[in-house]
Amino acid sequence: MLPAEHMKILVLTNLYPPHHAGTFENHCQTVTESLRLRGHTILVLTSSHGLSSEQRDAEIERRLQLNGVYGHPSLTGFMELRPVEIHNNDVLREALDQFQPDAVHVFSLFGLSKSLIFTLYNSKRPVVYDVFDHWLSANVREDPWLHFWNSPSLPFLTHSTRKALEMSGERSRLDSAAPTRLMKGYDRAPGVFGEGKDRAAVAPNSIPGFRFDRIYFCSQALKQLTEQVGFCVNHAEVIYPGITAAYIGDIKPASVPMKRFLIVSRLTEESGVMTALKALKIARDARLDLHSVFMGGVIPNTWRSCVPSLCPTNCRRTFSMFPIKTPTCRKCTNGTMLFSTLPNGPSRFRSPPWKRWAAASRLLARARAGWRNCCATAKTR
Repeated sequence: MLPAEHMKILVLTNLYPPHHAGTFENHCQTVTESLRLRGHTILVLTSSHGLSSEQRDAEIERRLQLNGVYGHPSLTGFMELRPVEIHNNDVLREALDQFQPDAVHVFSLFGLSKSLIFTLYNSKRPVVYDVFDHWLSANVREDPWLHFWNSPSLPFLTHSTRKALEMSGERSRLDSAAPTRLMKGYDRAPGVFGEGKDRAAVAPNSIPGFRFDRIYFCSQALKQLTEQVGFCVNHAEVIYPGITAAYIGDIKPASVPMKRFLIVSRLTEESGVMTALKALKIARDARLDLHSVFMGGVIPNTWRSCVPSLCPTNCRRTFSMFPIKTPTCRKCTNGTMLFSTLPNGPSRFRSPPWKRWAAASRLLARARAGWRNCCATAKTR
C-alpha cells in the first residue's frame, strides 16, 4: 500500500460531470478533484449516462448501466435484470483488479445495482461511503434485483420462479457474479424488502444484512433517517459539505442582523412548505431578527390558501409567495439576506441562476438535509 499522502482511490458513483443531473454529482467531482490536488491517484467509475456507448480513459470510466432513473428504462423482471447486474458487477471487479486501489470511495448508488455493495464487501478492500442523498435510506429497498431475492413475500408466479432458482442452486452461483445477499444465511430481509408492517417493526440500527464499516453523512438529519429505517450506521461520522467560495461573495459578521429570509423551493406537500415553516420557528426560537420572509416556488393552488394560516404570527413584516422568476427574485434579494434551497431532504442548487443569486447575496446558508441541523449547530455563516 502506498503512503497515505499518495493513495490510489477508486471513486464509485452513479453520475459524474459533465453528464449529471444536479449538484449532488458536483459534490462528488469537488471531493475527487480535491483529492487529486493532494497527490492521490484517482480513477472514477461511473455510468454511461448521456453517452451512446461506454467511454474509458486514464481518469474516468463511464461503463456502468443505470436502471429506471434519468430517463433509462425500468427493468424489473429476473431475465432482464440478470445481464445488467452481471455487467455492473463485472465492471466493478475489473476496475478493482486492474487499478488495484488502496481504498474505494463510494458516493451515490441511486439507479445503480445495489448488489455492488456486496461485491465491495467481498473484495476485502477498505470502502468509504459518502452519503449525501437518500440512496441508502430509501432507494435500497426499491432495488428490483435485491427485492426479488430477499423479499419475504412475492406474487405467486414470481415466488415460484425464485423457488425454482434457489432449489437448482442458481442463487448460489449468481452470488459470485451478481451477489444477491451479504453471505449465505441471509436469505430474506423483511426489514428492508418486506411490506409496510414489516419495515415499521424494524428497530433502528438493527439490520445485519448490510455492512458499512466506514461511512459518513452530510448531515445529522440524514444519518438519523438512515438509522431509523434500520441500517447499522450509528458509528458514522457527520461531515458537513463545503460551499464553493465563488458562490458566496462577501460574508457579513454574525453581529449583522438578517433582514430578509428567502426560501427557494418546489412547494409540494412532501417538500418545502412544512420545512420552511419549521425553519421559521427555529429561527424565531433562536431570536433571529427577521424583517421579511419571502417564499419562492411553483405553488400548487391547493396550498395557496393554507400556507398563510400556518405562518408564525410574530414574523415581523410579511410572509409572501411568488413564482420563481428572475426579476422577482432579484428584487427580493436586495440587502442582507439568508439564501437557501430547501427540499425536505438534501438540497441542491438546481440551476445556474441560483448560483448567481447566491453569489450576489450577503449571507448564504445551504441546508443539506434539514434546517434544524443547520440552525441548531450554528453551521449558518
